[in-house]
Amino acid sequence: MKATEIAEKITNGTGYATKVWVGDDRERVYVTRQLSRGRQDMGYVELTPSGVNFGPIVRNRAAIRNAAA
Repeated sequence: MKATEIAEKITNGTGYATKVWVGDDRERVYVTRQLSRGRQDMGYVELTPSGVNFGPIVRNRAAIRNAAA
């Protein structure tokens, strides 16, 4: 699965915004949400050659993981 596919799944129907970053051997999907007082960073999903890591998501990890599945 590619970072763009995960970003699209997270964005659709969840109210989160995403940005994709691509590096040498890894990709990241940064996740944010808009609150009344401003934007809140949720963390990021990291894609490496060994798999997908949801560990860096610091808020609402279960909902983001379910949306990406």
